[in-house]
Amino acid sequence: MQDLIISLNKNTLRISTIDKEATLKTAVADVPKEIADDTRILDTAGFASILGDAVSQVSVLSKNKLSLNFVMEPQDILLRYVTVSKNGQELGDQIVSEIKAKDPDLPLENLYFSYKKMAPFVYQFIGIRKDVIENYLEVSNAVGIGLKSVVPWVLALQKYEKINDPAIFVSKIDGDQVIALSELNGVFFAGTYKTEKTPEELAGLVKELSFYKRSSPIKGIFTFKCDSFEMP
Repeated sequence: MQDLIISLNKNTLRISTIDKEATLKTAVADVPKEIADDTRILDTAGFASILGDAVSQVSVLSKNKLSLNFVMEPQDILLRYVTVSKNGQELGDQIVSEIKAKDPDLPLENLYFSYKKMAPFVYQFIGIRKDVIENYLEVSNAVGIGLKSVVPWVLALQKYEKINDPAIFVSKIDGDQVIALSELNGVFFAGTYKTEKTPEELAGLVKELSFYKRSSPIKGIFTFKCDSFEMP
């Protein structure tokens, strides 16, 4: 089975794969605004047609030997840490209650979500908009290639750096500033901002959202596509 890695950002479709000779192949296509709005697919049939043409540029295998893997942008996901206790309440109910307490205006009914244990009584919560997932499934059906995974790329940052210590990741992606806060080898917050956060604003964000009370500041700051970034 050959994996196809797909991303959609700023109406640009990118598809990459590594063939059996370990050769990286990539195709890029512009997606009309009536078919997609930035990262959101509006016309699944039209998007599937563009995707099908791109697939033919990177692989000669039959569709039943390919799989789709969509890389999600930070603005389309919700990442949080939650704590649970041994109070007899079902685990899923506890996690939902904690998320509602942290984000009372969050429409959980519009999300597909999952959670993973990070430490005793600590869970990583991952929520993805239902309409985004359903569009991916419709594209998969229309193009005739199975959907294997949907991966928020910010979750790969701390694994790429191979760190377990608390860390801040600051990225510039197509003019937006992306900030991810990491701890316990997971991500407890990710945000996308049109206006860049200053070092002072970022320090305040870390203080507000940090999972643990801190006696010392986070020392690991990683940047990607940033000309410069300083933080006291």
